[in-house]
Amino acid sequence: MNKMKNILWIGILCLIILQSCNGREQYPIEPKITFNDCKLVKEGDVITKCILIIDFTDGDGDIGLDEGDTLPPYTDPYNNNLFVDYFEMQNGTLTQVLSPDDNQFINFNSRIPNITPAGTNKNIKGTIYDTISFLNPFSTFDTIMFSIQLVDRELHTSNIVETPLIILK
Repeated sequence: MNKMKNILWIGILCLIILQSCNGREQYPIEPKITFNDCKLVKEGDVITKCILIIDFTDGDGDIGLDEGDTLPPYTDPYNNNLFVDYFEMQNGTLTQVLSPDDNQFINFNSRIPNITPAGTNKNIKGTIYDTISFLNPFSTFDTIMFSIQLVDRELHTSNIVETPLIILK
């Protein structure tokens, strides 16, 4: 009888161990992002940088681009993979800002390097720190916001997240 109890306990223990090995988090193949924080960096009394902190998950781990990823499909707009649009609160309305030089919307898009994990489990979870060196020095408006989206190598797009309103002055 004690031998049967021991075998039963060993069997239950083995099932628990097997279940915990299969308990890895699974993420969808489309990246998912969440806004974590925005740290403003001052030099003296002037804000010169904003560090956006974004958390992400991706089920197939294909986040980031290699240096050689410059041919289609990684041409404009996908020569970047982190898309950051810039908005200002102008006279009570949140407005995407045009550059006075070329009449294009100001953005702070960037290129995240390839961070695909080795091995067979490609689920990936992490944090992106994106430093933006600053903004719109000619603006008279003091409240801004960023809209952010991540694109993986298969061109799956993440959800869009927005920062809260950021007061600069």
